[in-house]
Amino acid sequence: MPPLVLIVAMLFTPLILIFASNLLNATRQLYEAPPGWINIARLINGVLAPLCIIYAFILERIILKSPEKIKKGGDTEFIALLCGVALCEAPAVLAFCFFMVGSPVVDVEIYSALSFAAIIAWAWRYRQLLIPTPVDAEHKPIIDNTLLIPKSSSVNTNTLVRPYTVVLGILGLLSFLFLASEIMLVIHPPEDYYLGQKEMTIFLIPFYLLFSLSCWITTILRTKKFPLASFATRATSYILIAWFPFGTAAFFYWIGKVRKKENMG
Repeated sequence: MPPLVLIVAMLFTPLILIFASNLLNATRQLYEAPPGWINIARLINGVLAPLCIIYAFILERIILKSPEKIKKGGDTEFIALLCGVALCEAPAVLAFCFFMVGSPVVDVEIYSALSFAAIIAWAWRYRQLLIPTPVDAEHKPIIDNTLLIPKSSSVNTNTLVRPYTVVLGILGLLSFLFLASEIMLVIHPPEDYYLGQKEMTIFLIPFYLLFSLSCWITTILRTKKFPLASFATRATSYILIAWFPFGTAAFFYWIGKVRKKENMG
């Protein structure tokens, strides 16, 4: 599995935990914790959450400084990336575990947001593994054993498919409209607004926010032809696969028509 796909998949975990905790909180009676337990659980989670993120840097140093401890053939940087992402995800998982034994659902939302931001930051730290290394030149030998002047194809910014940029812009606008409608449902709920619908709304808001920001940031990068446009396009396309049917259709359009043309640039 490509590292970028794995990171995108793990980004959805905090969002799923938010949805699951809200759904469970609305549909069944959770364990009623003793009066002092909530404060104790919050203290434990408040201490362990930053420790997990700090330990990610400690473990990274151990892995990168001691490659002989890794199995032969293992990629130490890739292992450090995975371990760091797993540790960054731990605060959300811990909060969900404490929620199952009585902690409030707001704790899951807070620590899931922390984990989401930490995973993005850690992935950016290892962006060289997520951004595919371009082929900068094709060297063709000639009679005098010299090389032709290489033709650069650095980051595919000269061959960005314009229709896909338009598609991303439209999807960004569409997801923003959906986001606004969901927020309005929370602010001004209708009279027949049942509890399960409210939990679904809370679940959809971060998803639409993620889709909007991803599409708009990628659209700007592609329009301005920034070096990170190729990487952002890849990441956004993988994220959009979860948005059925609009994002899913855009993903298959990218993988079938766009990716090959841009990689040839």
